[in-house]
Amino acid sequence: AGFLRAGFIFVLVFGCRSVWGGISTPYGEIVLDNVPVGEKLNMRELTSVAYRARNTSDFPVRMVFMVVGRDEGEQVKKGYEKIPDLAWISLAENEFQLAPGQEAVSDVYISIPNKPEHLGKKYQVYIWACGYPAGDEKNLQLVAGVKSRILLNIAPTPLTQAQRRKVDDLKASLSFQLIPDKILLKEIPLGKKVEVKGVFKKSFKVINPNDQELRLKNEVVERIHTNLSLPGGWEDPPAQNHYLDITPKEILVPANSIEEIQLTLQFPENKELKGKKYLFTIATTLQDFDVPVTFNGRVFAEIQ
Repeated sequence: AGFLRAGFIFVLVFGCRSVWGGISTPYGEIVLDNVPVGEKLNMRELTSVAYRARNTSDFPVRMVFMVVGRDEGEQVKKGYEKIPDLAWISLAENEFQLAPGQEAVSDVYISIPNKPEHLGKKYQVYIWACGYPAGDEKNLQLVAGVKSRILLNIAPTPLTQAQRRKVDDLKASLSFQLIPDKILLKEIPLGKKVEVKGVFKKSFKVINPNDQELRLKNEVVERIHTNLSLPGGWEDPPAQNHYLDITPKEILVPANSIEEIQLTLQFPENKELKGKKYLFTIATTLQDFDVPVTFNGRVFAEIQ
């Protein structure tokens, strides 16, 4: 299995039913993955989910939807940060007059600026549904309110919608596999060059099941530029390190065949590295196309 570095978006709607007072929403938390930068996106069109909340009171309310950050003292979910600008999230409609049992529905628009510092980021924001006495816009006495947390995983590469469609087309017409998706190496000595295939009998293999040859680029990349997570107890290697080498750097895989990718590890004789557990990330990318179709493999390396 691997990761297709394309701009698909999916939503996870957790089943808890958020409810407080006389307002309820089916969305306790919504997760949007691979959100692209530089585009205005409608959450409903991409995921079939719009934001909704219901008046469960036995009296009418004026319901207001608001985009808000976290309250003082409220924790941001681990791995995420507060969205830098609430204006990046907007609502098509934000005020409703609801009879008992009626539901308010609004499209949610997401616009992340096209800046490299946002690529691969994870942002948190809330939508707050507030209920006030119906028919009196000057009466700000809160009747009820409920918040839903929105988690945005920003795409690691700035693909446009047209490019993402092309990636989907490529995925449908061309496929390849990188196996296994992870390799675990233990008791790696310091100061020695370790040929992984010779010592551990392990390597990555690229399978091309197509009736045409594929040209692939292989490289070691920083995990933060992918959507791979870092398991507990492991750490990313220092940036710009040369501990892991991969060969060949470019490979031509004939139709209906398998080619091998070799790994070489060499850690310097440095006592500070003793006992370290590093997660290296490799990327195998389909060439000769103007959009990157990439699969990632992981190398877990534990030093003696």
